Amino acid sequence: MTKEVPLDRRATADKDPPSAFICKLVVPLPAAYPTYHSRVASEHPELDFTVLSRMDLGKGRAMEDIHVKGVHDSRSLMKEIQQGKGVLSVEQEERSAQEAIYRVVQQDTPFTKIFRETEVLMRYPISFDKGVVQIMVVAQKEKVSQVFERIREVAPDATIASIRHDLVLGPQGLLTDRQREVFRVAIQAGYWDIPRRATLSDMAHLLNVSKSTISGTLAGIENRLLHYSGKSEL
Repeated sequence: MTKEVPLDRRATADKDPPSAFICKLVVPLPAAYPTYHSRVASEHPELDFTVLSRMDLGKGRAMEDIHVKGVHDSRSLMKEIQQGKGVLSVEQEERSAQEAIYRVVQQDTPFTKIFRETEVLMRYPISFDKGVVQIMVVAQKEKVSQVFERIREVAPDATIASIRHDLVLGPQGLLTDRQREVFRVAIQAGYWDIPRRATLSDMAHLLNVSKSTISGTLAGIENRLLHYSGKSEL
């Protein structure tokens, strides 16, 4: 049974939401950084690498689906990935003439530990370009500052660009009136926190709609924000 979100976390018309930011982190990972993503992407500038999704397997392990676009030799690339520090297994999931998807099981990296410990959620997909990773996050200003400070400890050249929450929630913002309402409730309820403090069922209850309806609305919000970040310099 889904646990109901406490009343004091419900959004109301006369209560301002926390100061949420939608941010893009641009992180040039050092060559010595212990992750196969950076090394392989740096050694193959002719290929586009994107982490499509990631699932925590517990006991310090995670599984990722990696999309690689560009002509390449699958066996050779899988061998290079397998040689990465902490990589436990690599399998090819799909393949065409110009692209492929690989499933990689690996131990946690210092990079993912930063996000777990600061409780900031990375939004997927995540792209790697010649050793530079670009990540979208939705978090309160304090959380963004925490994760950025931790990242700068291992990647001093990292930069952050943000869209202030009032650009999202204001009358001339990116979202429709309904999407702004849902965005406010999601931020207050902790839908984008790690771990999530509110599930789809919680959100549906708070807004008095079905799970399928709120799922579609949240997906629409995320798509708009990601689309905007991809077109802007932030």
